Amino acid sequence: TQLDVTKKYQTVDGQPVAFGENTFNFVLTPADGAPMPEGRDKLTVSTTDAEADLQKLLFDEITFSEDVGSADKIYTYTIREVIPAEGSAGWNPSVTYSTEVITAKVKVIKDDNNDLQVDSITYALNGTPLAAREDPTITNIYTKPDPTETQLDVTKKYQTADGEAVAFGENTFN
Repeated sequence: TQLDVTKKYQTVDGQPVAFGENTFNFVLTPADGAPMPEGRDKLTVSTTDAEADLQKLLFDEITFSEDVGSADKIYTYTIREVIPAEGSAGWNPSVTYSTEVITAKVKVIKDDNNDLQVDSITYALNGTPLAAREDPTITNIYTKPDPTETQLDVTKKYQTADGEAVAFGENTFN
């Protein structure tokens, strides 16, 4: 089974913004001993399409092999954006990074042939369940930097080749 997250990047007023040079990273961690690929305690994915403003990302495959007995078993995972440290590589001061938490619950059952099957995957965003077909989406907001102005002061010196000051006289310099 592969769990997923959708990354959305937009302005404050909802206009899409291409990822551009930004790479957004996500981590999936298990809760209460939920299975993971061998030797791994977390999974990560990153955006890869600089031209996109929306991208669905799939985490590596997770295999469920624990006997669930005659009942079903629900495994829980959390998905979060990895927020770069301010000033580090990957940090962009124009991005409001998301602190939202997605919870994924995978229901595993044993079918009539005694085989394990993923019966359902449900997602919640910050504790609020998502509709059955709704993609779990984490949105970052781009804020255009405020323009800045500066005035440059220039001093013009008019001198001979020997460095002696010369009056400007009727000369005009632009």
